[in-house]
Amino acid sequence: MGIFEKLKKATNFIIGSGAKLQIEQLEKNVSEGIIPLKVRCQISDSEVNVSNIYLKVRAVERVEVEDYDFNHGDGNTYRENIYREHETHQQKLIIGKAQTLQANSTHEWNIELPIPESKYGTYKGLNASHDWEVFAGLDTSGNDPDSGWVEIIVYN
Repeated sequence: MGIFEKLKKATNFIIGSGAKLQIEQLEKNVSEGIIPLKVRCQISDSEVNVSNIYLKVRAVERVEVEDYDFNHGDGNTYRENIYREHETHQQKLIIGKAQTLQANSTHEWNIELPIPESKYGTYKGLNASHDWEVFAGLDTSGNDPDSGWVEIIVYN
């Protein structure tokens, strides 16, 4: 292995750039409590050893009120923006076992994500929203390559 190959492998290890992950919601209008997803992983020019492939799921309620009249108790009224968020659901699923993903290869995992009946679906209001997001990652030594948080639509 030449110096450039060693340098490339070390860079992938440190910044997690050895793989690119994407998540796709296969059906938007699902009401049975199961959301079909596809996770796609493109491996760059170095193999990647993973201990597992995982999917994180969260639902977050966000509230934002702009220019709210607020009295701090000194007789003066101030205008402030109020922003709050609260995580209403979180879970982690293992979608793939330990394996070596070969260089220059593509992998796909189909997932049926169960949504508990007791959870709120996606909604967007004037001052509030309830958003569902998924995050796929490869558990590797070094920095885990991941998809970042991707919004999905959940009906209940």
